[in-house]
Amino acid sequence: MDRSVYFCASPNAMTLLYRIIYQPFINKVLRLILFPFRNLLPHKALLPPSGVVRFQLSRGQTVSMATNQTSFVTWNIYWKGYSSYEYIPIFEKLGEKIGVFFDVGANTGLYSLILQAVNPQAKSYAFEPSPGPFRYLNENIKLNGATASIFSFSTALAGESGVLNFVSAYSPKYAYLKDATLGGSGHLAGARSDTSTLSFKVKTQTLGDFVKEQGISRIDLMKLDTEETEHLIVGAGIEVIRSFEPIIVCEVFSPEMAEALLGLLTPLGYTAYRAGNTQLFQAQTFTFGEGEIPNCFFVPRSKQTWIEGFIAQ
Repeated sequence: MDRSVYFCASPNAMTLLYRIIYQPFINKVLRLILFPFRNLLPHKALLPPSGVVRFQLSRGQTVSMATNQTSFVTWNIYWKGYSSYEYIPIFEKLGEKIGVFFDVGANTGLYSLILQAVNPQAKSYAFEPSPGPFRYLNENIKLNGATASIFSFSTALAGESGVLNFVSAYSPKYAYLKDATLGGSGHLAGARSDTSTLSFKVKTQTLGDFVKEQGISRIDLMKLDTEETEHLIVGAGIEVIRSFEPIIVCEVFSPEMAEALLGLLTPLGYTAYRAGNTQLFQAQTFTFGEGEIPNCFFVPRSKQTWIEGFIAQ
């Protein structure tokens, strides 16, 4: 018998291997060995981090993130560098101006943690309904000494207040883990279809109901990452948005969602921009390449000066 074939085909053997290479100390050693060769190695050879990942921001502040191997975010931060992820260089600089941040779909807390490091006086309201990411979010808040500036909620901001079904995608490959759901694909049931999901009920609130309940009088920036319900949150919270005029950052999943967001925000004096890694590109309309899900900034007139340095000429 070819034992290598048997080993690869045996679920028990693979689970044992995963348990070994993702034990935090062993995982760290293996990553340190591989790191100098990261540009030569195939994607699959770049081992996802397990344990704690630490990285330095552009001005030297350190952010620490507890994670496991199901998180794409910390994989990207470790192997590609934190500043290559999404629009972080823009967000990091905007952080100096932010007083109150709504991190909606916070996952394990990346953006709230960066803001806390850049601007310790800012307040973050981090929403994460999925239990696994929520546990890591709270661990990361404590790990970074941010309990006085980042406030976590397992509530899902939504188009209505109540109780709704929520689904969270998990990785069957690591089914032995308690929290195999850090991949970030959690959303209200019906928003879209995913394979390998866990389903549970969550408390939902509209933006207006949450703001009223918490006595909040200011929001400077809202990051919405709710997997295709962003426009519903904006629609239900339009009076708060009209009053507070936050910058709104979200993924735009379809032409229909783009049309809905533009229809809600343009009458309030918002301008739309597609986000690159370090620049913003004004967008009157949206076109979509195959499989493309752009990150977009919707900026009110009152905060146009905040983004002047990022607009592509």
